[in-house]
Amino acid sequence: MMSKRRRILLIAGYFLLAIWLLLFFASYESGFILLLMFPFLFIFKDTFVVFSVLFSVYLFFKSKKWLSEERLAGVAFLIPAVLIAIVIVVPILQREIDLKTKEPNDELIRSYIESNNISSSNLINMSEPLLNYHAEEKHLELYLRIDREKFFDFMKTASNGESRIMDEDTARYMMNRFYLDLINLPSNIAEATRAPEKITVYGYWGDELICTTYFEMGNGVHYRIKEPYPKVVLSGIGDEWYLQYTLNGESKDLLFREEVVPSEFSYEILDDSLIASLKKK
Repeated sequence: MMSKRRRILLIAGYFLLAIWLLLFFASYESGFILLLMFPFLFIFKDTFVVFSVLFSVYLFFKSKKWLSEERLAGVAFLIPAVLIAIVIVVPILQREIDLKTKEPNDELIRSYIESNNISSSNLINMSEPLLNYHAEEKHLELYLRIDREKFFDFMKTASNGESRIMDEDTARYMMNRFYLDLINLPSNIAEATRAPEKITVYGYWGDELICTTYFEMGNGVHYRIKEPYPKVVLSGIGDEWYLQYTLNGESKDLLFREEVVPSEFSYEILDDSLIASLKKK
């Protein structure tokens, strides 16, 4: 026979369970503003899941019969945890499986670039093939081509549309843009796919290949940069800027911009701190 105290506790539990289910289903309805009006309901909605599981365990241990009202109630109080698992945990697991099994293709990479960085999707030539995937080796070759004209158009100020003054600060900003588009963007490609075990990124300035960057899957979640690291430097010499880069041990100079504010500088696409952060992933 269930004690009076336990009966009252069970009724109160049923009442709280009914409120939780109401809040759970109502929170997925558009226009439902009760949770916004009363923030403490958010806390109740989260903490009750823990309470319901503990209460379920309590009811199972308190009952000595295999089939009793208390044990049936214990099953009922597992409903919040099951719903949370279905709505939150299952989609997360499904996404993880998709990321590890979905092989990269042009559509997937284009979607990743467009959703990851609007500026990158505007600067990178998306009309050319973006990749070549070797499924057996799980090796992704990624081709990222920065459009010259779009890049310099991007350097125009948003306020008046006039060309940005080509000075040393602009050069530093440009190299940061190169880093974001040619190195940082592919380093985070695990957001779209984790199928490749290694990635080779070919970075182009227009039609010129200026850097090759290598990544490998590190901890099953992130890609880490590998040696040899890309060597790309933007240098100011008088009123001209040069893009200096090294490929296959050969150093090359490419005229980047003329008739700029005379200055002497040198900015690398990767410094020690950036390399360290990419290796820690």
